[in-house]
Amino acid sequence: MMVLSFRQSTNVFPNPPNNMSDSTTTCNEWTPIPQWKIYENIYNSREQWRDSLFKNMIQDAMLLFDKPTVLDIGCGRGLDGSVSLQSEIASAADHPSGIGQMWGCEPDTSIQSGVYFHQVFPNTLEESIIPQNSVHVAYSSFVIEHIYDPAGFFNKIHECLVEGGIFLGITDYRWSFFSTMSQVMEWTKLKELYLNLLRGKRGEDRYENYPTYYHANTVGAVKRYAPLFRKHHFTYWHRYGEIDHYLPKVLRPLGWGVDALSMAGIIPRQIFIMGLQK
Repeated sequence: MMVLSFRQSTNVFPNPPNNMSDSTTTCNEWTPIPQWKIYENIYNSREQWRDSLFKNMIQDAMLLFDKPTVLDIGCGRGLDGSVSLQSEIASAADHPSGIGQMWGCEPDTSIQSGVYFHQVFPNTLEESIIPQNSVHVAYSSFVIEHIYDPAGFFNKIHECLVEGGIFLGITDYRWSFFSTMSQVMEWTKLKELYLNLLRGKRGEDRYENYPTYYHANTVGAVKRYAPLFRKHHFTYWHRYGEIDHYLPKVLRPLGWGVDALSMAGIIPRQIFIMGLQK
């Protein structure tokens, strides 16, 4: 069993880090869709969960650069809640030249970050002091739905990335059944109570339940708020049992019906993935 140690997000300010990477490589022909289709089929067949597949997508992008500097936006509790997968990205075990720097951005300073981070910025991305043209691959996992100002968010990412740099984001599609119900429960003030009853206390027994806006959770919204990027790639995932975690066992057959409709293309799929290249 692998044991990981943690530290508080110290040594994070006031001075921004120097750009530690010597890479000037750009990936002029980044064409991820064929490989993404393979990952989608694996996910649909329930062979792997989304976190490990998204990690593969990140590592695929890293391979386009020599000693890439990688930025995890919303890094606090790991990659989609998995600290071990996040540490695999930091170790770059499968990268021929290794990783240059592993940076994180986490505005919730009560959350501990892994010791494998070279630098952690205790701010929102927009407020962070990340140097311009310093990051090769940036990614976020279920962060975009919480962004109130998507234009500011994407502009900051574009500013931080090197030429040819890549941003990958996984989130919930705005018009999926899950996102719609999440918004309804938030508007009616029932979301926190429901999650407490179903999964336990916020931040202890379950994930932190931050406010959601879904302002950039469609293709049209991303293209509108991120026009500076020269390439935009998108894909949608869904699988049976997608929302089981959010339903008591007695209601899970209802969720399976939603899954069937999504898989048949009758209603939107839940998982929305974007890849943007500067």
